[in-house]
Amino acid sequence: MKSPPDSPHFMDARFALFVVSLAVGLVIYSEPLRRLISLSLESHTHSYIVAMPFIALFALAWNRKEIFHKVGYSYAAGSIWIFLSLALHVWCRMTEWNANADEGLVLSTLSAVGFITGTLVFFYGVNTFRNALTPVLFLVLMVPLPAPVLDALTAFLQRGSLDAAYWIFRTAGIPVSLDGFVLMLPFIDLEVAPECSGIRSTMALFIVSLLIGTVYLKSAAGRVVLLLSSVAISIFKNGMRIVFLYVITANFGESVLAGPWHTRGGNLFFVVALLLLSPVAWGLRALERRRRFASSCK
Repeated sequence: MKSPPDSPHFMDARFALFVVSLAVGLVIYSEPLRRLISLSLESHTHSYIVAMPFIALFALAWNRKEIFHKVGYSYAAGSIWIFLSLALHVWCRMTEWNANADEGLVLSTLSAVGFITGTLVFFYGVNTFRNALTPVLFLVLMVPLPAPVLDALTAFLQRGSLDAAYWIFRTAGIPVSLDGFVLMLPFIDLEVAPECSGIRSTMALFIVSLLIGTVYLKSAAGRVVLLLSSVAISIFKNGMRIVFLYVITANFGESVLAGPWHTRGGNLFFVVALLLLSPVAWGLRALERRRRFASSCK
């Protein structure tokens, strides 16, 4: 049963019940959430996870007028959503999935995200959920990447970084050849290992581009283009970093590879990636404004 839509009032009984339900969910999922926080603090690859709920809240507050334009209870859809989420959580606790830390945490976190979104549907309706897809996406990013997905993504970025570095060397006129994941160069051979894939900075840039799209772009197409651009820019940035390491190694010796330029130099190139992403976002926003202006003149 779905009640007629009405206007949102945040400090009313609906909001109070919504917050109480989320608090109950926090108690139910306290154990997997504790494990999730520990993973985020201990793993460089998953360090972004702990920030996702706060970014989701920001995106929800930023677009609150559009998201909560009309609200209404969706009892049936919300109840089914919450029930299935809790059933997944119970199943994980009662089966071997609970013993397997990686897969169990993935499913438990997915269940927690389902409980939150189901609660949103129950108290504010399916239409509100559709309007809140971007904040929901930030919540989904709380789910740790399963090992096969993480390995595939790392391999993709590793290969992309290798190819980017290869073509930058070629464009710069530096003799280079490939032997697997090793760049054969005049002064030194560089191996592009999985650790050099830049997956951490790529995830960070992806999240930043998603946030920029939420704040500055209106169309879904523009946001998708910005997200894809962030991945391409990150791969190009990784290639630039490999070339930079070769240049300073050729001039100052192989000891550079054990120094801060190799271990912590990624922060500098992340700033470079942000600078490259900025004109893309600006161009997409200008294009959207031009299209809206053209539509208003018709």
